[in-house]
Amino acid sequence: MWTRSESPADPPWDDEIVNRVCAGDTQAFAALVDRYQRPVIALGVRFLRDYHEAEDFAQEVFLQAFRAIDGYRRQGRFYAWLMRIAYHLGCRKAGRGSLCCLPDESAVVDTRPTPAEQLEEENARREVEDAVRSLPKRYRDCIRLYYFFEMSYEEVSDVTGYPLNTVRSHIRRARLLLAERWGGDR
Repeated sequence: MWTRSESPADPPWDDEIVNRVCAGDTQAFAALVDRYQRPVIALGVRFLRDYHEAEDFAQEVFLQAFRAIDGYRRQGRFYAWLMRIAYHLGCRKAGRGSLCCLPDESAVVDTRPTPAEQLEEENARREVEDAVRSLPKRYRDCIRLYYFFEMSYEEVSDVTGYPLNTVRSHIRRARLLLAERWGGDR
């Protein structure tokens, strides 16, 4: 998972690749798959809680995106358009309208030096998961897309269908509820 400052911004050539695909160069789509496969799988893991199912999910997302690529209007980032497809497919596949708990990223790469630090980090992660899970669905979805998938307010609005000011309000309220849970003004 990347940090907010490392969010996958669409390089200027994403639109160029989309133009090539629309013009019949279907092989060019592979560059978009390579670039965005990781965040699509990560979203799939959050919905389906299984990495292998998330890989299948990602294939389905990219197939839908390929079939609908003429519908990409280039008014926003390709990444946000693709994640909107993934979000709605994930909602249907998971049979619920919100993202699941965070995957345990320590299972992928263990960089923690001591068992005590591992336990402390795991407890903190669990506390964050529980806190986010306790939020109302509308707040939970917005805050996860904003922080864990590094989407802008506009992109969260596009993905969820909530108006932009509603997204801002939901994220603000989620922050306040989380701060109350931890007893501070964060």
